[in-house]
Amino acid sequence: VRYAETGSYLQWGEKGNLPNGAKKPRSMSILKSMDVDSISLDDAARIFSLPRIVGFSAEGDEITATLGKFGGYISCGAETRSLKDESKIFSITEDEAIELLSQPKKKRFSGAKKRQSPKVD
Repeated sequence: VRYAETGSYLQWGEKGNLPNGAKKPRSMSILKSMDVDSISLDDAARIFSLPRIVGFSAEGDEITATLGKFGGYISCGAETRSLKDESKIFSITEDEAIELLSQPKKKRFSGAKKRQSPKVD
């Protein structure tokens, strides 16, 4: 377990002792539901097993579930959908993923409101 300004994360390997072909240690976010002080080796192995292949779309594209900067999500080609419960990355089924991908993408909060130009008469 490593600690950074952005939060805790897991790291596999050290800079001086990497597997063949690796240029840097692999790192992954920790699930928000996990207690940093009680993460087991099994928990870490489960996280490093990601991305997980969930299934295939009707077009034959691979559907994967993984953990990103903003939590768990699924992806299929260029389409992505966030998961409400990030622990679902380990249990979402192919049918559930296809259903979620068929729904329209939800708009994110855009931050600051756009400033309107003053009207000139």
